[in-house]
Amino acid sequence: MRKILFAFLFLLLALPLYAGNKNDLAYLGYDELDTAASVDSSDGIVLFENNIPKKGKAVSDLLSVDDSITKSSFADEDWGDVSVSSNSVTLDSGVVDTAELADDAVTSGKIAQNVIQTASVDITTGEILALNTTPQELVAAPGAGYVIEFISAVLILDYNSAAYATNGDLSIQTDTTNTTLSDTVGLSDFLAQTADTIRTVQVLSADTNLDANEALELFCGTGDPATGDSPITVKVTYRILATGL
Repeated sequence: MRKILFAFLFLLLALPLYAGNKNDLAYLGYDELDTAASVDSSDGIVLFENNIPKKGKAVSDLLSVDDSITKSSFADEDWGDVSVSSNSVTLDSGVVDTAELADDAVTSGKIAQNVIQTASVDITTGEILALNTTPQELVAAPGAGYVIEFISAVLILDYNSAAYATNGDLSIQTDTTNTTLSDTVGLSDFLAQTADTIRTVQVLSADTNLDANEALELFCGTGDPATGDSPITVKVTYRILATGL
């Protein structure tokens, strides 16, 4: 009887040494672990180091401001300034202001059409030599109900080795009706130059009708230029206006 009692007491004293041993988890396979229904930032996680499980970390310890989480779908939530609905994230007005935008981060495609914009178009030597036959588009047609207001342009000649000759008068016009929108830049003032040249193009001096839903293009009057091997860049400034028509 004493032996039985002694054995029982010994078992009670020794049990804490073996129950819940920190290595017990090592004997569990991955498939034996329960699956969590959801994850909160305060939930504990198990880390494995040299195949030995260790504790002491929470989900929030693994995430920082710059981390991202990929998930196929999200429950609808509303956190005040930010909300999620049907997997779309919406920021309230005023949450992102100028201070949060990187320099030069907003492109023309992301601003209102009636804001003054500038497009830059490179034109090759081959395209210049066919500029009367095939005018070069500078700004695409804006769509029905809109019209492009040409404001100004800058022509940049990257001189190579041969000046253009004959038929070098340049102007900006609409692509279908061919309405001239700018004053003419003469051959001797730009294409016939034998050095790098930067030239302004002013809006037409006289009032003129505008053509709705037409592109802007660079055109060479009278005929295609002859010779010449220098590319040019056109920086055209414009805005798109709703006509209400």
